[in-house]
Amino acid sequence: MVTKASQPKKEWRLERAWAVEFDDFVQGLAVSPDGALVAAGTMGGAFEILRMADGIAVHEHTGVHGGQGVLAAEFAPKGDAIATVGEDGHLCLWDALSGALRWKANVGKAWAEKLCWSADGKWIAASSGKTVAVFDTTGASVGKVEGHASTVSSIFWHPFRKAFFSACYGGMQELDFAAGKIARSYPYKGSLLVAAPSPDGKVLASGNQDGSMHVWFTGTTKDLEMSGYQGKIDSLAWGEGGPILACADGPLITVWNFGGKGPAGSHPIEIQGHEGRVHELLMRRGGTLLISIGDEGAIHGARRDPSWGTGFVDQVDVPLRAARAPANAETIVAAGDEGKLFGWMAYYS
Repeated sequence: MVTKASQPKKEWRLERAWAVEFDDFVQGLAVSPDGALVAAGTMGGAFEILRMADGIAVHEHTGVHGGQGVLAAEFAPKGDAIATVGEDGHLCLWDALSGALRWKANVGKAWAEKLCWSADGKWIAASSGKTVAVFDTTGASVGKVEGHASTVSSIFWHPFRKAFFSACYGGMQELDFAAGKIARSYPYKGSLLVAAPSPDGKVLASGNQDGSMHVWFTGTTKDLEMSGYQGKIDSLAWGEGGPILACADGPLITVWNFGGKGPAGSHPIEIQGHEGRVHELLMRRGGTLLISIGDEGAIHGARRDPSWGTGFVDQVDVPLRAARAPANAETIVAAGDEGKLFGWMAYYS
């Protein structure tokens, strides 16, 4: 009788590949979809494209965005271009291969703080103060919506339809760029700090200044609030397989399941391990891996199976403020205090 040998259980392994230091804090941070390149923009107006393998800069620029801060960066879905926004109120598009500036467009009079690409890579949206503007890949204006109740705090595209949403004090909005107006409002009496859609597009979630999360179920009048958190909620991460939604409250991470009857009346799973405030959450590999970084300089990877146990941990010498990783999470980059930037290789075998 021949028996099948049991397969060894796969485990995560994290290796720090490099660390580099900039003259100022890295605020604009992005990783290419294939994990090969990193884009980093500083509050002093420096912008670099680095190799993820070794952290070496292949293109370097100074004085971008008028020598002011680079506030956000994001690779195009195909990885061939990088968009940045900054304190000068402009959106810039860079060629990822040559590092050359393709074009620059004005978003508004205030700082341009948020940006996002449409899933098909045809449009780029950016916010400046109370304005959200959309451009095509040539830099031509597609439309603009002004007059939000306050500074726009978050913007995103719907995963499956050409709908665009913004968040600010007073709620979330679906925008109609062709008409230049707000098409639908999702009101909330408070300040929304971050917002994101579920992977299936059926739920819109916000993290709020008052220590709550609020969710709206698209196509219905139903909404739901998760309150009682000790501090503001400014980081959210959706994952498939439910879907599930993670948020951080100080050092504690909670995960809500929206599958079945949904989270109403249920309790979230709690993930502990950080000693300082968690600043960023990334859900990767189809919602099976949750990456988090914190004030104490730790990066954690929690595995969904079994029970969100520890997959990997590393510790650096400065607080970590932002992190990025491609969908497969095989490369991870994080920005910390003192202008430090760290790169890791993650292995699942």
